[in-house]
Order: sequence, then C-alpha cells, then structure tokens
Amino acid sequence: MKNDGGLIPLKREEPLHILHLVMSSDARVDNMVIQGIPEAELAARRVPTDTVWLGPEVSDATAERILERSAGYTHVLASAFVKVGAFRGNADMSEAHAALLEALVSAGRKVIVVSYGSPYLLHQFPDVPAYVCSYGWVETSQRAAISALFGEQPVDGPPPGHAAGAVRLRAWPADSEARDDAARRAVPSRRGSGPTAWRSWTTCSAPAVAERRFPGGVAAVGKDGALVHTCARSGSSRTTRTRTPVATDTLYDLASLDRRWW
Repeated sequence: MKNDGGLIPLKREEPLHILHLVMSSDARVDNMVIQGIPEAELAARRVPTDTVWLGPEVSDATAERILERSAGYTHVLASAFVKVGAFRGNADMSEAHAALLEALVSAGRKVIVVSYGSPYLLHQFPDVPAYVCSYGWVETSQRAAISALFGEQPVDGPPPGHAAGAVRLRAWPADSEARDDAARRAVPSRRGSGPTAWRSWTTCSAPAVAERRFPGGVAAVGKDGALVHTCARSGSSRTTRTRTPVATDTLYDLASLDRRWW
C-alpha cells in the first residue's frame, strides 16, 4: 500500500540486520495469532533479526530504549497484530505503538510496517515509508507477507477506498515483478558443496526410475539462499500414456514436491 523510496523489496545480497517489533493489541496470552511465524520466515532466509514483543502499553522509558537500540539496525520491521474488539468503535493500534513508529521514522530509521489484519492503520503513522497489509493473520498470510518483503512474488491489489482517502498513498505498482535473484544460482564450490552429495542423488534415483517407482524427477539443491545444483532425472513427468520428458523446468503439482533439509 505504500513503498516510498523503494524500501521494498529487501535485498538479501546486502548486509541486513533487522529489529523486529511485534506489536499486539492484546496481552500476548490473549493473542493466539502471534506464533513467531515472521521470525521463523526471517530465520529461514538467514537474515539476522532481533525480536521485541510489545503489548498494548509501551512506557516512555521502553520507547526510548527501543529508539536508541534501533540505531544499530539496517531496518525496523513492525508486525502489527490488531484485533477488532467489540464495542471499541475502531480498529486502530494502540496510541503508544503509533507514537513509537512515528518517533522511529523521525529518527531516520528505515521502518516497514506489516499489518496482519486491518488496512486502515496507516492513518495513525502516515510518515512510515513502507506499509504492507496481508488482510489477515492466518499462517499462510503471515508467510506470504514476509515473502513479499523480499520480492519473491509480485505484489498487487489497490488499497481500499477509505484507506486511500485517509492518507496520501503512493501505491506499490501492481505490475511489480518478483526479484530475479529469488532463486539465484551459485557455483557449488563457493557454497561449500562438493560433487559427492550430488552423485548420491543420481545413484539412488536411477534404479528407482528403472524400477518404475516413479516416472522421473527433478532435483534442486540449495545452500545459503542460492541454487547450487539442478538435475533432471531421466524419465517422464507422468506415468500416463502421454509422457513428457523431464527437464529442469518441468512443472509438478504441489502433491509431487518433496522438500528435505540436511
């Protein structure tokens, strides 16, 4: 909904050190949607991150400590979990949270806010340079939001009318494309990957194809966020009469995918 100065997408090839502020409208024990998913997604991308959880009340002393601490980070990422309460009359985040975000922006910090719910929070901190709304806090929405921050998928969708009228928005282009390096390649030796592991895949998969345990397959090995090996195992993409030879760009349905970590 807002991306002033092209702050997003974050560039993994640059040094990143993120201060992650989890801002909850309730005490954590009452907000079951906070399960550490954004932190896990950042860790999976090997992005150095320190997380601070903030309940609805933030004292002046705490805000001052966060402001001072934020100077040692490249970015401040605020995950806003604002539940809509009955008879509350609005869906705003707490005033203490909004004031802290404004103070961070005034101090020159690169602030990105992700709202896991209401898109209308932006009117409380109109100077924040980057604002993303997932329109929900289910697990898939949380994971998708972090993926979008790194440009791993295109982002589109106009802001809702009320949000657009509340502040002056410069929309993230609807035709923005995923970053080219979302699946960038690297020389195996430079990632500490030798030929032995790759030969083991070839050795074990060839008999399986010959014995018709599966018709064919494509393997990809990644390390430190980059592809170091890709191989199309001889065979076809399906066992039906119409058989398509396997290639490294063969597309499989999700039920055919197998991801393993070593």
